[in-house]
Amino acid sequence: MHLPMKGKRYADVEAIQKACTGILEAIPGNELKHSFDLLLDRCALSVVQTLLGAYAGVTLLVHSTWQSRLKRWLLGALLLGLLGGALCGFSRENGIIPVNKNLWSLSFVFVTVALALLLLSLLYYVIYVRQWCSGYPFTECGMNAIIMYVGHTVMHRMLP
Repeated sequence: MHLPMKGKRYADVEAIQKACTGILEAIPGNELKHSFDLLLDRCALSVVQTLLGAYAGVTLLVHSTWQSRLKRWLLGALLLGLLGGALCGFSRENGIIPVNKNLWSLSFVFVTVALALLLLSLLYYVIYVRQWCSGYPFTECGMNAIIMYVGHTVMHRMLP
């Protein structure tokens, strides 16, 4: 809908509504329904990914020793990685549910959460357990998350 309206000027809100209505009426009903079904599926899978991320946070709150935290995160990473790999047949384009970022397939969600849990475990071990690194860039970004988001939104075309 954005492309047919790009570059045009409208006198008032009614003209914009009329143009939008005309464009939407030109879309076949089954294609419109299919696009909303894809959006609903993507939202459901993002909820699954969010809940799996909350698992990492709950693990941090509930378990007091670093060994139990790392054990649970690494076990979760292993299980989700194997499950995601089994769903995609351990290849990019084969299997029951191929890994597809554009469609946010279930295998994509499982594999990305497994990689995130692995990275969390590694950084937790390096920063908090062994104290080899102070975690400087990560702590600053974590304490200024809104500034990072706004900065990215404003300057995303200015930086490489």
